[in-house]
Amino acid sequence: MKTKKSVPASLQLQFYSLIALLALGIYCLIDAAYIIFFEILLAFLFFLMGYNNHKIYHRKYMTIVYITCGILFALFAGLEPLGISILS
Repeated sequence: MKTKKSVPASLQLQFYSLIALLALGIYCLIDAAYIIFFEILLAFLFFLMGYNNHKIYHRKYMTIVYITCGILFALFAGLEPLGISILS
């Protein structure tokens, strides 16, 4: 009798976040008012990818890259309400 390996919850969350990011990205092409939510979700996805790289795949150099990108996108999302728009 074979047992199935369970998928870690963080990988499932990464998959669902990616699906939501794709859907929100398509919607942002229609209505650009939601770009801040896109940037926040993108930053969250990068942080989650960094976490998965560190805990599951043990690739420390890519973890640093993902966390740095997450910080940058979180900064972009934080500057958006102040009227400083970098991505749009």
